[in-house]
Amino acid sequence: MKEAKKIIYYLVTYLPLTVLVLLTVCFCRGTISSATADPAAIYADMKAYLDAPKGEFLFHTNGGRVSFRYDHYRKDVSYKPSEASFDVSSPDGHELVYVFGSSPLVTKLFSSPKDGLFPSILEKKLSSGGKRYHVVNFGVVSFDSFEIKELIKAAVAARRPDMIIFYEGHMDYESAYMAAVKPRYYILRRGAYLWTLEQAAAHAPGWFYRAMIVADWYLRAAVEPNLLNFMQMVNILRISPGPFEEVNRLILGHYADNLEEIMDTASGVGTELVIVTPIANLEAKPFGIYGITEKYYRRALAEPNPVGKLHYFREARDSEIFTGDMRAKRGLYEFLRGISRPGVKVFDLDYELEQEGFTFDNDYFYDIGHMRPKLHEIVAEKLFRFLVREGLAG
Repeated sequence: MKEAKKIIYYLVTYLPLTVLVLLTVCFCRGTISSATADPAAIYADMKAYLDAPKGEFLFHTNGGRVSFRYDHYRKDVSYKPSEASFDVSSPDGHELVYVFGSSPLVTKLFSSPKDGLFPSILEKKLSSGGKRYHVVNFGVVSFDSFEIKELIKAAVAARRPDMIIFYEGHMDYESAYMAAVKPRYYILRRGAYLWTLEQAAAHAPGWFYRAMIVADWYLRAAVEPNLLNFMQMVNILRISPGPFEEVNRLILGHYADNLEEIMDTASGVGTELVIVTPIANLEAKPFGIYGITEKYYRRALAEPNPVGKLHYFREARDSEIFTGDMRAKRGLYEFLRGISRPGVKVFDLDYELEQEGFTFDNDYFYDIGHMRPKLHEIVAEKLFRFLVREGLAG
């Protein structure tokens, strides 16, 4: 009994102190590392990440199904192997449509019906006329254009669709920044913390590991960005904007290359390709260089004119660096709007919504890019009208 009491005493007395010391050490090391981040090294890291293979696919086709397992080469413990299976069989006389993208295509609340996602709604609208359609939702969480282009190649090889719809852009920035930029600026998410997370992934019960991943997401998406904002605000930390314009050009260049491959794949089998400009919640707080990003964000919140408000929100978005989920930047929209190629249509959803006075705010999004049910309805309706207008449906 005395031994047990002694153990409890030491745990209660020294464990909080030990945790506090570890957090202090992590904070100090993280602050020093962030303050001395080398712009040339950031650029080199980004280039190395974008030039290297992102992971390894194992595809399997069985009858009317396409399945895959994907192992990320990323060493971050939040990236686990992905597995999915899709039914590409289609009843006779049905037009076959593939929709590709990342989590906005598949993420919903527990209470939301699966057929409330815009690909499912689109199928109903397309089939309301004379023709019948089968729309396959190929959305996969965390996939960017690198992974989606490989998935498109495998899906088309398994069965040629009549149309491909591509909706992705945000994850290309988020994946790249999370791999090559954010780790250099983490204050707490480093060293002993990451080792603990890795041990949990390898040895802890599944429920405990899943709980840690949720906590880790909160640390990455909320705690770290706010810490960096505070440290810049009180002048503990100064971050140069130097490397980030070049980094964004690198990301866009690889995105454009991936889109070219996707367009080649579609044209190679004579399939129409529709590219949709991605939309996002511009009201969600961005994090970047405090004196730039915060300035534009505050101007947006204070601006009474809706047009001016959107302008400042977009300026804040374009300067973000540390936001938990990055948004596609202006250069990506300009690239997509400039595409002109036979068999390829660009539906500028972002512009069309803006012209109608859409607010791009929390009323329509759960977070930064995941849509509420009423926005899925809006997207499906607008996409349907675009397809009819372009003679691709009717």
